[in-house]
Amino acid sequence: MDTFGWIILGGLLMSAIALVGSLTIVLRPATLEHLILPLVSLAAGTLLGGAVFHMFPSGFAALSPIEGGVWLLTGFASFLALEQFLHWH
Repeated sequence: MDTFGWIILGGLLMSAIALVGSLTIVLRPATLEHLILPLVSLAAGTLLGGAVFHMFPSGFAALSPIEGGVWLLTGFASFLALEQFLHWH
């Protein structure tokens, strides 16, 4: 398959996954309320994970692997502490 075919296939798959969100319209309010918090958590974690993995190459190019790992663990620990401190759910 050529590059254009992969682009079209990827676009169709992403659109199909995005359409899954439209199923929330037909869910009962009780079911939706039960599912919304885990789905929002999944979305936030996915965005943070994507951002971290996109910053890995430039971060580790500027720092030594030990320094980069320490800063990465510091960031994870900071987010964990913030979540525990703001325990809102």
